[in-house]
Amino acid sequence: MNSLFHILKFPALVLFVNIVFEAKGIYYALPWVDMPMHFLGGVSIGFAGIAFLAFLRTRGFVSEMPFLLHAFLIMSFVGLAAVSWELWEFAADFMFNKHLQIDLFDTMGDMFFGFLGGFVLSILHRIR
Repeated sequence: MNSLFHILKFPALVLFVNIVFEAKGIYYALPWVDMPMHFLGGVSIGFAGIAFLAFLRTRGFVSEMPFLLHAFLIMSFVGLAAVSWELWEFAADFMFNKHLQIDLFDTMGDMFFGFLGGFVLSILHRIR
């Protein structure tokens, strides 16, 4: 249980901030906040991916891996999370008429900044 908390603490924090921002109307009052939040979402999923791979390493499921493979796996986690998030927004728009996805440019920007956050984290994790 402690490992699960360690893996998910950063994504949970970003999700909590997102829920508060949505409830308080921050995204409507300050639309520019959306992109940094998606960047932080990518960073947080990247941290979760790094923690998950470390957990698997300590359990003997995986061994040390080359940087490019490690970065690819981290970016895969981030990509899955970004696409899943946008699918959730699409479903909420369709079922509840929420208008979370403004247009295609907004959706692609959201995914780009999520990927960028994960990419920056992968690079920083490598050089540390």
